[in-house]
Amino acid sequence: MHLTLLPAEACNFACPYCFQYKKRNVLMSDWVYDAVYKLVESSIEQGLRHLKVGWFGGEPTLTASRIISFMNRLLTLQSRGLLIRGSMVTNGYLLTAELLTEFVAAGIRQFQVTLDGDRENHDRLRYLKDGSPTFDKIYSNLQAMAKLDFEFEISIRCNFLRSSIESMEKMLYMFLRDFGYYRRFSIYFRPVYYYETAQDSVDQFRAEICTIQEGLALQNRLAIQTMQLVKRQSYMRIFDPLPKPTPSWCPSDRVNSYIVGADGTLFVCDTLVGDKSKAIGHLSRDGLIIQNEKAQAWRSTIFDEKNNEKCMSCKLLPLCLGGCHRIRIMTGEPLCFWRHDDIVWAMHQYVKLYASQEPQLAKRESR
Repeated sequence: MHLTLLPAEACNFACPYCFQYKKRNVLMSDWVYDAVYKLVESSIEQGLRHLKVGWFGGEPTLTASRIISFMNRLLTLQSRGLLIRGSMVTNGYLLTAELLTEFVAAGIRQFQVTLDGDRENHDRLRYLKDGSPTFDKIYSNLQAMAKLDFEFEISIRCNFLRSSIESMEKMLYMFLRDFGYYRRFSIYFRPVYYYETAQDSVDQFRAEICTIQEGLALQNRLAIQTMQLVKRQSYMRIFDPLPKPTPSWCPSDRVNSYIVGADGTLFVCDTLVGDKSKAIGHLSRDGLIIQNEKAQAWRSTIFDEKNNEKCMSCKLLPLCLGGCHRIRIMTGEPLCFWRHDDIVWAMHQYVKLYASQEPQLAKRESR
């Protein structure tokens, strides 16, 4: 089971490209925490053995004490044979080394923190609601975490525009200098894509937003640079410029995956949270999943859908299984994220990279 919980549908940042349609400025109710616990407890009785709990938002660290309390409650279920993995997506502003220590003790060991390039570019895009800059505080938090001596993982995500590639490269060299020797830290790059939102503040950057294919190409190039400099390859799919066979494009394709809103509303795609018209149901106070008529479309696969001829005849189908489910539902057509030419380019870069470091590995890779 994969549960993404939204303890705070609110945020201390005002990022102009944020894809959430609406932040409802609500915190998770006590009854929702109780209902989630009941859902997990009843699922154990039905055979559940692995639970992944992801904390998302808004900004989850706004309710840190409640998250820690609930995680400690969940951990009591490990005595019944349940393996629990906790993760968090946070802007990192409130994530001090001391708070991270408390989170790790409560079973949350994987964290994603966003830094959009160097200070100048980051503070242009990721600022507090009052407009104050955030880079220095986030970066100092990360530097303090690097001094800790227990196990956790920090993934630094860098969102780029067409105009900010130089800034991404500066960030990569900063990462290499300050975190490159810590295996607990990794860095990866993702393009900002256009999502129409209620505030439409992203419109001021429309000319700087990459197309899907342009974004993928730049992402691949930055990933190759990362491996050249950091001298290691992550096995996380999100970091690797070469595609891999995949059972699903994202958690939204998985039957036992839900996003639980602060008021118990259920979503599947994190880009739609907060918009109740896109919800697939709700969680009852008894911990039951109550689905609505929209759930069926989200629970279908590319093999069930009518307009699947393009994907069924594509030799790259095992790499994406139809790609983004959200796009297929909203447009009726798949949008190809992988192309043959992109893969060939990435493979050639791999061979060059390995040839300079491991001649025998390069020879094996070229075969």
